Amino acid sequence: MTLYMRCPRISTFIAGIAVAILLMLLVLSLPQLMESIAKIPSVSENIGKFESPITLSIWTNFAIGIAAALAAIEQALMLRSHWLIDMETSGWGIATNSFA
Repeated sequence: MTLYMRCPRISTFIAGIAVAILLMLLVLSLPQLMESIAKIPSVSENIGKFESPITLSIWTNFAIGIAAALAAIEQALMLRSHWLIDMETSGWGIATNSFA
């Protein structure tokens, strides 16, 4: 018997924490990724310089990455879907099967 069937509230709470961790990762990592991309010479010539307002240590980035991996594994093992997490694979309602 799965956790969801035995304790649905606990399972829902864990799923909520997992989604929150994944969203936090997105918010914290996106500016750092944009700064890294902006350091490429051809990008900086065309777009300009970008400095991330968020600067985290390597250990903080590592801990966030581990937490995100665990959250993603939890979502996968529970076979749950969330519209925000599954947005890129669902095709936004567009038929992705070319044989349909």
